[in-house]
Amino acid sequence: MTPFATRGAVAMSGNFGFELDLTQLGEEERRMATEFIVFYKEHRELIQYGVFWRLESPFDGSGSKVAWMFTDKRAERALLFSFEILNVANRQPRFLPLAGLGPDTLYRIEGAEEEFTGAELMSRGLCLPVPKGDFTSFYCVLGAVGRTGKA
Repeated sequence: MTPFATRGAVAMSGNFGFELDLTQLGEEERRMATEFIVFYKEHRELIQYGVFWRLESPFDGSGSKVAWMFTDKRAERALLFSFEILNVANRQPRFLPLAGLGPDTLYRIEGAEEEFTGAELMSRGLCLPVPKGDFTSFYCVLGAVGRTGKA
């Protein structure tokens, strides 16, 4: 029932195990598994040794949102994971406040051009993509690109 993309995102947040027979995967799932492995190897140190921040718990509020992130000890890199268990009709974009960032540090999401201050991301939050269905996932890497110049 749970999409393979969501299963992979959850697995990457820990010790990264699918616990399934890889020979039974279809071509698309094998391609995705390969991408997950490459991504995990690239960010393994941040996940295993970074600071863990629980942003949303399924046991609070609606019970349908879960989010956490990892930051390195200098708050120069962050890895965000967000999950929507059950979708709702007429969903509006929502902002997820992050944690553990440098308030005066400028961050950019990997692969994007827009920059945000750590203070902005921790107060207003990051605008998440609108989910399309149940059991959806979103993850992204944020990297420090400079400072605001404010003391």
